[in-house]
Amino acid sequence: MRRRKFSNTRVTFFYGIKAQEKNQEDENDWWPNDFKEVIVKNEQKGIIIEGWARQVLNLKYRAIGGLLTHCSWNYVLETLTIGVPLITWPLFSDNFYTEKLLEKLELAIGVGADVWNLGFIVSSPVVSRENIELAIKSLMYDSEEIRKIRANANLMAETLKSSTEEGGSSHRVD
Repeated sequence: MRRRKFSNTRVTFFYGIKAQEKNQEDENDWWPNDFKEVIVKNEQKGIIIEGWARQVLNLKYRAIGGLLTHCSWNYVLETLTIGVPLITWPLFSDNFYTEKLLEKLELAIGVGADVWNLGFIVSSPVVSRENIELAIKSLMYDSEEIRKIRANANLMAETLKSSTEEGGSSHRVD
């Protein structure tokens, strides 16, 4: 489970979770070992929003350093238009193609998911805690690779914005 991977990264986080993904019966399975109490309240290491979160607005907050995503095209486009680099965790369908494109354009770091799921039922092997931690730490701590990914994300945001402005490529339709 993704939420179990944040506790060892030493990185603050914002975690948005849809209400229908979680119900009261599995509260202990969803948040491990007093996660909300220890990590969020005591250590003040993160924010959890249960219910609808305004993703684009949240991504524009200057403290956001990256987004962990399953690579749905909508999330990817919203994130790239803001210039936020990605950590990719594809699950099925076109998610894996999207991840490969993001990696080739040097806009993302993958967690090492390599088994496609058939449909919406996730049956692939669990990505290791170490892989998740490594991806998060890699994106959040400075290195030459990360500086390049951040620069590419900013350039992509500028390119996407200019394409939709008056005279941009999206206006030049023959």
